[in-house]
Amino acid sequence: MNIREYKDNDSQNLKNILEQFFKQELSFKLEGATEEDLNNIKPAYASERDIILVAEEDNQAIGFIAIKEESDETALIRRLLIHQGYRQRKFGTNLLHRGLDIAKIKGYKNIYFRSTEIMKPIISLLLKNGFKEKSFQKIEGHKIIELSKNIDK
Repeated sequence: MNIREYKDNDSQNLKNILEQFFKQELSFKLEGATEEDLNNIKPAYASERDIILVAEEDNQAIGFIAIKEESDETALIRRLLIHQGYRQRKFGTNLLHRGLDIAKIKGYKNIYFRSTEIMKPIISLLLKNGFKEKSFQKIEGHKIIELSKNIDK
C-alpha cells in the first residue's frame, strides 16, 4: 500500500470510488452536493492547508481522504472512502492517521466530521480512532452527527 498526495489524474478514480459507495452501499445517489468538490478538486481544495491523500495498491487508487480548512485551528474531513473490496485491511486507518499527522503539522488543533448516520463505515472508523460524538440533530428523519478529535497533543 502506498499513501501519496493527490495528483490531477486521480480525479476520475476518486469520483468513481464515491459513486460506487453511494450506488452500491447506500442504494441511492445524492445528487450534486456529494460530488461538488470532486468535480472541481483544484478550486475546492485550493488552500495550502487543505489536504487530499490517495491510497493506492498496485498503482490503482483504492481510497482517499480530503480534509478542508475551516478556520486557523479547525479542519473538516470532507471525504474518507475506501473501495469496498479493500476494506478491513487498514487502508482507511492508515489514510486517516497520515491525514491527521499532516493536519497537525499544518497547525490544526481540532478535526471534525459531519454526516448522517448512513455513513456507518466512516463513523465507525473515526470512533475507533479517538473521535468523539460532539453533537447531533435530527433533520427530515435523519440523524446528523458531528464527530471531533483534538489533535493538539
